[in-house]
Amino acid sequence: MSNMHAAVLHGRHHMTIEEVNVPAPGPGEILLKVERAGICGSDLHIIESDSAQAAVLGHEFAGTVAELGPGIERFKLNDGICSLPMIGCGRCVHCLSGDPAHCPTTRMIGMNMPRNGAFAEYVIVGEKETFLLPPGVDAALGALVEPLAVGLKMVEAVHWKPGETLAVLGAGPVGLAVVVWARALGFGDIVVSDPVQARRELALKLGATAVCDPSCEEVAGFCERELGGAPHLVIECIGRPGSLDLACALARSGGRVVIGGLHMHEESTRRIVPFLKELKISYCMMYEARHFDYTLKMLAQGRINPRPMITHEVSLSELPATMAALAQPNAFGKILVAPGRLRS
Repeated sequence: MSNMHAAVLHGRHHMTIEEVNVPAPGPGEILLKVERAGICGSDLHIIESDSAQAAVLGHEFAGTVAELGPGIERFKLNDGICSLPMIGCGRCVHCLSGDPAHCPTTRMIGMNMPRNGAFAEYVIVGEKETFLLPPGVDAALGALVEPLAVGLKMVEAVHWKPGETLAVLGAGPVGLAVVVWARALGFGDIVVSDPVQARRELALKLGATAVCDPSCEEVAGFCERELGGAPHLVIECIGRPGSLDLACALARSGGRVVIGGLHMHEESTRRIVPFLKELKISYCMMYEARHFDYTLKMLAQGRINPRPMITHEVSLSELPATMAALAQPNAFGKILVAPGRLRS
């Protein structure tokens, strides 16, 4: 096992399928054979960046243990696993508390080089950041654990009470993950706003009580009608200039706003609105090991069913064209890549 196929990014919108060396796991590392890998919005941000560098992307993934590095004791060959997409130092306060994302020396898998990602047949992961897939959780569900962990972190980012109302802005994969958790954990009515009909239908299937097309109807008025007033909590998953102001305008006085959408543009905001409403605003990007652990337990117990989020599966050879399609307006949910299938 010396070579593998990988989708290599060489620059802005330039990705090719190549034969590269299979990486060797070092001490405390595992070689994971990738069975499914999810495409994330941050992958698109990297591909569309003028500063895109040579890399193998992909940080949402699951598969099986192909090889163990020295000192690995918790796993054995062919175990089904998924992993946090980072390898921390293992010694700092963040790593010791299960939060390697904020380790000062963390190495992000598939996001900062030279740690290649899971748009390949194999990827290296750290033992401390790796989780065993429980019975009944296959690789497709395992690849959803990362975006589900993002959604879970957003839902718990601020204090809320069971039965409170929620508005979710954006029904991409992260917005849909928020809906999954909001329904499972006890929110009351859940409104989702998205201009794409297919995504609105997915939101209803996953637990939203009402959906709004913001291109046809004013979101605040829709929330007033469907929720009986402004929502207690607004979770923003759009990632566009102006979305912070929109979220603050929607929330009720004394309410809460969580910002989870990412964009790379400068933005001016109207501070007077959250000031007068005394809103509590939180930003949410990553997650901790406990979010992966809880997600896997909920999947194993059948208490959440995020499988409808998956709308497409593609082979590795189809990935470059798929990424190009995602750069345009689309109706996709979560797209999974099967690296073991070079072609459909």
